[in-house]
Amino acid sequence: MLAPNEIDNEALLSKFNKLHTHIGLLSRHFNEATEDDEIDKRERADLAAIGDEISRHTQELLALTFRIYCSSDDEKVSV
Repeated sequence: MLAPNEIDNEALLSKFNKLHTHIGLLSRHFNEATEDDEIDKRERADLAAIGDEISRHTQELLALTFRIYCSSDDEKVSV
């Protein structure tokens, strides 16, 4: 059985992996979208959606990190 801090570290690792995956996806889509020196409407929407996912995963990662590693008084500070 895993210790509670190991479970927390597994959750953090999972969030970092998701974030890393989306950054790679953004890089690939960016390269494809700019190949012709123009970003069309669909490409722009795709890039924005991936950017939104990166932002969401970053906020989830920070919230989980603060929940795990901040004292209860510090948790009241918003990000």
